Order: sequence, then structure tokens, then C-alpha cells
Amino acid sequence: MPRLALIFCFLISSCIAYLYKGASDARWALDLVGGESVVESQKDILRDDENFMRAIKINPSKADFHAIEKTPLCTDISMDCADKAMSKTNFITIFTGNGKPSADLLNAYLKEAGYADLGCHAKHEISRVITETSYLLAREGNKEKAAQLIDKIKANGGLDFSINNYLCGIYFSERPYLARAYMYHLSILLGIAQGKYSSEWLYLYYKTGFFES
Repeated sequence: MPRLALIFCFLISSCIAYLYKGASDARWALDLVGGESVVESQKDILRDDENFMRAIKINPSKADFHAIEKTPLCTDISMDCADKAMSKTNFITIFTGNGKPSADLLNAYLKEAGYADLGCHAKHEISRVITETSYLLAREGNKEKAAQLIDKIKANGGLDFSINNYLCGIYFSERPYLARAYMYHLSILLGIAQGKYSSEWLYLYYKTGFFES
């Protein structure tokens, strides 16, 4: 076999092994949202989720900006009010890099009686990951802190609330786009913790196809 062919075969084999390792290492993350079948499922975004999905894009359009800007706020301790508030603060975090409004909001909700009982807190966990990632991206020497956050998610199923439960399993199966959104932003956190050449975070990053769906 010619030398060039041998080199080509070696590179292909190395790439396959690299991707296989990434898929294996990322299994825990996929299991959090119900598995690979949920992440790959395609369903239309529900109307109640549209603004939240607009708010967590990395490159929002002018239409996204105006939709978020016009979102009315409310003060009730309800999932609907929380969704609206998190949409606005997530947009600020991603658009400006300032995660303080989001952190203040999430911490305030945690202190409210009854908030923990509202259902699956997938959007809260997505918001928390976005907030923590924004802090880490703005600072150097953040690898250890990012690794601690990943360890906490692995141990507890989330940072503030566990999403590894029956209720969230149903929630993600009905809203696979939110599962992909969580995986996408989690992959950024993984990238900070493990470095840019980590097969695990790259697998999740490309697996979700979040911004292409």
C-alpha cells in the first residue's frame, strides 16, 4: 500500500476513534435530557417557548431583539412569569456579556416559596449555565471553576435543580429544541473546563445542531 494511503487510513482511523471517545464521554450529558433520541427529535417550537428560544441565541436578529424587548413582565411566582423574565435577562447576558441581572433574577427566584414546585426547571437550568458561562468567559484561569460546575451537574443533575427526573424527561420529549439548547450551552461550559481540543465538548457542540434547527 502506498505511503500516502497509509497516512490517509491512519488519519481516518484517528478521527473515528476521536469521535467515538467524544460520544462515549458525552453520554452522561445526553442522558440528562432523555438520551440521543430526544436530542435528535424534531418538533415545532411551541408558542410559549418562542421568546425564550430567541433570547438564548448567540447571534440574535433584529426581529429577535424587538420580540424580547416587547415581552411584558409580571411579578407572579409562576412559570410563565419566570420564563418572560429569564428571556430578558438571558438576552442581556448573551448580548452584552453581563450576567449579573440573570444571576440576581435566578437567585431571587430560588428564595421564593413555591418556585421549586412549579415543575421541570429546564429553562432555569439553561439560564444558569448561560450565566455561569458568561462569568467564566470574562475571566482568565477559569478552567478549575468550570470543572467544578460540570462535576456538580454530573452529581446533582443540574446546578440549582435536577433535570434528570421523570417530569423533565416528559418535558424534554415534548420540547426537544430545549434539550438541544441545554446541550449546546453545556458544551460551551465543557469546552472551558476541558480545553478546545476536548472530544467531549466538540461532540456535544456539533451533535446538538442547536442554531441550525
